[in-house]
Amino acid sequence: MEWLRTQLLFMRDHGMKAILIGHSPPARTDAKTPRDETCWQEYTLWMQQYRDVLSGRVEIITGSGGGFGKGIAETFLNQGAKVIIADFVEDLGQKTASELKCEFIKADVTKKADWEKI
Repeated sequence: MEWLRTQLLFMRDHGMKAILIGHSPPARTDAKTPRDETCWQEYTLWMQQYRDVLSGRVEIITGSGGGFGKGIAETFLNQGAKVIIADFVEDLGQKTASELKCEFIKADVTKKADWEKI
């Protein structure tokens, strides 16, 4: 994981921002393995050490009314990003946006007109 630390330091030196994706910290349960604990500790430490690099972004998450998209929105919020929930199911999107204290845009990403709204 040294390569990631190197990239984050480079980004800091050049005034760049990033959001970590592709890894969900393991659940805090009794079933975790030592690797999970190490991974969780590393994730938590990096979120503190590189807060200046891992925040300040605005992310529009499509399909984030629920499921995987909602999880992505939660991860970005935890990393300090401003999140906009975009979903074509208005009641679900509004509910999630309210729950996460985000903005909501009703959008069907298969429609050009909806992309222009975003």
